[in-house]
Amino acid sequence: MASGFALFAVVARLLGGDKIFEGGLSFPQTLAAEFGAGVVGGIILGISLPILTSSIRVGFVGFIIGAISGLAALIADKGITGWSLGELDITLPFGLVGMLVAIGLRRRVTQNASH
Repeated sequence: MASGFALFAVVARLLGGDKIFEGGLSFPQTLAAEFGAGVVGGIILGISLPILTSSIRVGFVGFIIGAISGLAALIADKGITGWSLGELDITLPFGLVGMLVAIGLRRRVTQNASH
């Protein structure tokens, strides 16, 4: 999962060039944040596998993993203590994407298992 998350930063760099990282996180910061979020997300996924029996549970875990990715970006940008609780709204879009990806992956796995 860490490699997959880091791949997002690499793809963004390839598609957007250096300009995508202007005024925000640098490419190395983004890469490190996404890799770290992927490690934590992989641990959460591994621990939660036994309970992932419904789309609601899968969506919830996906939301948590996505939100962790947003939190990692916030920490990489502002440091561990340089941000406030009001800035946690950045995690919401990340969480929603994580939820949608997790539900989509579950549906694909379920369809493949039934064939």
